[in-house]
Amino acid sequence: MSGLEQIFGTADPSVLLALATIILGFFCVTYFTLFAGRQERRVRERLDAMSRRMRGMDSRQAEQARAHLRKVDVDSRHPLLDQLVKRFLPNREELRARLQRTGRKWTVGDYLLGCLAVGIACSGALYFVGQSLPLVLIGGVAVGVGVPHMVVGILGQRRTDRFNALFPDAIDLIVRALRSGIPIQEAVATVGRDMSEPVGPLFAQVTNEVRLGGSLEDSFWNAADTIRAAEFNFLIISMSIQRETGGNLGETLANLSKLLRDRRQMRLKIKAFSSEARATSMIIGALPFTVCGLIYFLSPEYMSLLFTDPRGIMMLMIAGGMMAVGLFIMKRLATFDI
Repeated sequence: MSGLEQIFGTADPSVLLALATIILGFFCVTYFTLFAGRQERRVRERLDAMSRRMRGMDSRQAEQARAHLRKVDVDSRHPLLDQLVKRFLPNREELRARLQRTGRKWTVGDYLLGCLAVGIACSGALYFVGQSLPLVLIGGVAVGVGVPHMVVGILGQRRTDRFNALFPDAIDLIVRALRSGIPIQEAVATVGRDMSEPVGPLFAQVTNEVRLGGSLEDSFWNAADTIRAAEFNFLIISMSIQRETGGNLGETLANLSKLLRDRRQMRLKIKAFSSEARATSMIIGALPFTVCGLIYFLSPEYMSLLFTDPRGIMMLMIAGGMMAVGLFIMKRLATFDI
């Protein structure tokens, strides 16, 4: 038996070519996951610079303050892991922002340990069912990276959706307080006390920073970094424009509340109109698994080659990758941003 057969279980050139293609595709996906989005980060940095100028801060002083905060950031409860994260992990700030968006007190080190645990569990499961070493390694790395990333994204999106559903009510509460003659700081504190999570704790954070000596606008911008919701940025920009140009803040916020409700209603209408396309993608995605399950139930010997023969395993991996790409494209076609 040659060295290739000992490592990969086969010396068939077509199987080895398919395996090399899968490994290359995996590394491409990993690279774009870790290093893509630079243009978006540049735009966010420009928006941060504009917000600092709107807050009356000098850019150099703000950058020095941000660098100082980066020095004292703790990404893990374990000092050694914290040093490794700061030295080798790319896009650490983006990952920290995604974790903060979930509302959980997770650090970057906790996330990486979770990825490692999930990857080891998946690799162990594949090894004990008798899969080859390449499939064990590729499956463990893919599941260890993909599953935690999906979980964090889903939790963050759910929290943002809950925030967007309650946010117009919070603005209405501020408007009623302003029309009653209550100052804006007390109105924000009222929202922090009366509204539920995630709106209430976010406004309570703003109130606490103001009581510690920070300005109201700076506190709002700091809170915006933890939620990453465009609706919350609308509130801050409206308050900034009203502060510079003057006018009735209560009337401005009332118009903003109506705008956000109309925006949410339009989003729900588009979701209803695109429900047929989303249902079609779900049916198409579930159909291969359903057919394979029925065939395996009716004729196990016929389908077992896909799971025991190395060429069948390579075919399953290639088919899974192609299905993932197709479902991703269909999802993007059925998704509309407002």
